[in-house]
Amino acid sequence: MGPNPLTRLERIFDRLAAIVDRLTCGGIIIETGTEPYRLASTRAARVQG
Repeated sequence: MGPNPLTRLERIFDRLAAIVDRLTCGGIIIETGTEPYRLASTRAARVQG
């Protein structure tokens, strides 16, 4: 039997979190004051049903 899929998924998530951390470390987050496009489109889709 192979490795536990959940354990493998946890390792992938840990690596992804490390990559995101390295990319954003020292980065500047700019607040534009607008709603994110994906959030707005998801809300609009829910309203349309």
